[in-house]
Amino acid sequence: LLLPSLERYHGDERFYTDGALIMMRTGDWLTPRYEDGTPRFRKPPAAYWVAACAFRIFGIGMARSRILFAAAGAVWLFLTARLALSCGRRTDQALWACVALGSNVEALAMSARATPDILANVFSLASLVGFSMILLRSDRSWRAYALAWLGAGLCAATKGLLALLPIAFAFVFRAVMRGVRRPGGPCPLVKLPWTAAGILIGAGWYVAVAVKYGTGALLQFAGDQLADKAVFLPLEAAFNALGYAAALLRYALLWSLLAAPVLWANRRRLAATVSNASAGTLFLAGWIVVHVALFSFSGVFRARYLSPAFPALAILVVSVLEMCAQWQKWPRWVRSVGMASGGVLAFAAAAGAVCALKLETPGALTGIGLAIAGMAIVCACLTGRSDASLAGIAFAAPAAMLLASLVFRPMAVTFPAPEIARHIVSKHPEIRRVLTCGLMPETMAQIRLCSGGRIDGLTLKPEGHVPPAECGVPVLITSNAAEKWAARGYSLERTGVHWRKAGVRDIVGGLRSGSRAPGNPLEILIAHPSLQPNGS
Repeated sequence: LLLPSLERYHGDERFYTDGALIMMRTGDWLTPRYEDGTPRFRKPPAAYWVAACAFRIFGIGMARSRILFAAAGAVWLFLTARLALSCGRRTDQALWACVALGSNVEALAMSARATPDILANVFSLASLVGFSMILLRSDRSWRAYALAWLGAGLCAATKGLLALLPIAFAFVFRAVMRGVRRPGGPCPLVKLPWTAAGILIGAGWYVAVAVKYGTGALLQFAGDQLADKAVFLPLEAAFNALGYAAALLRYALLWSLLAAPVLWANRRRLAATVSNASAGTLFLAGWIVVHVALFSFSGVFRARYLSPAFPALAILVVSVLEMCAQWQKWPRWVRSVGMASGGVLAFAAAAGAVCALKLETPGALTGIGLAIAGMAIVCACLTGRSDASLAGIAFAAPAAMLLASLVFRPMAVTFPAPEIARHIVSKHPEIRRVLTCGLMPETMAQIRLCSGGRIDGLTLKPEGHVPPAECGVPVLITSNAAEKWAARGYSLERTGVHWRKAGVRDIVGGLRSGSRAPGNPLEILIAHPSLQPNGS
């Protein structure tokens, strides 16, 4: 449902889809580029390659650009189960950890967009699984070392210095736990063939770029990774740490509501349990703490920076819930939370469907389906089975995200790119290149995908100066700039409409009037250079 949707479009997606299309067109697979051809060395090229592979296999389109990233999300779930087993959890606990991770709305959002976040998380987790097999199970097999070092190398080829984190964490954890005996004795963390392969994969692109473009390219990369984000102010770091700790609770909100009363009532037993935690539990908790501590010293607060720790968080959440179930019989409490979640979802989805029908916005069928799903959650809770109630609670969070993204958000925000692409392809199939001026930066990238790659173009600067090489190319503008472009000798044609972002009052007013949103829409016009432009 989310793959073809623009409602969850992330502004960074344009960098990777545009760069992938340029790589396919030029054959230069080494150099990521902006839409105007300028090299972009802020991130390594793995995400560009994945997007390009998706275009080669499935064709060019919004949903198609995200398919392989969604597949990476499925691999992330599988590796979460493997990590749970490596840390001493049972098979049923590993499966419930996948359910808990699947209920994380940020994890779902990352899996539905063409950015390197989900790929980096998969490779980082693969590395962590490999090191957990070596450290906790004394596994000397080639699989463990391949996961540990190839995963780190691929992570470096996807998002850079993040790859060093599982490696450093493994060495520190081994040093801290040196006195703890393991079955089979300690295993070396380095095995030459796999370590060398990981280093080669991770460092290969950086060496090639430095040889071709010089150290300036690496300085741009280092600025994005370190200089632009690092901060060493203790007070700001403390506030960031509190924010990230709160984010962990927010991403496990319903599970936190379930466990909090039981943990508080048994706080003494909790303290004793924590003091006797197993090595696997310490491994998982340490991985989370390292991320909170590290990113607290970032000058940019982004809760999604904690996403590599989400699998560990999901595994610990399942362990805590099972511990709570042992300490206190809580089927009634679980059933109450589940029924409340399902009831709220059903009511909100039904209301959203009615509003979508009234405003004639997309999402009515989705709202009806989610209302039925909410009632199904209530019915599952009424069976009295705790596992059915927990499954319903797990589904409530992603269902709420679907409701917000696909039912309510279209009432407030519109995206003109699909309508523009349809208009140009159907009415002017001869147009293969357009310019945009005054539109959102991501509009041109969306037009490329919505047109199936048939339309390419460039975003002009706000002043609208057309480069000499682009004279004779149609320009997409807003109605606010119509007079200026008409004076230059361009003929104007309406291609779409963009409503301003609506607030709650606007939506209420729209429900009363029956229109999509109050106020005049902003028309999107295509300026045809039918005459020689003056002064452009």
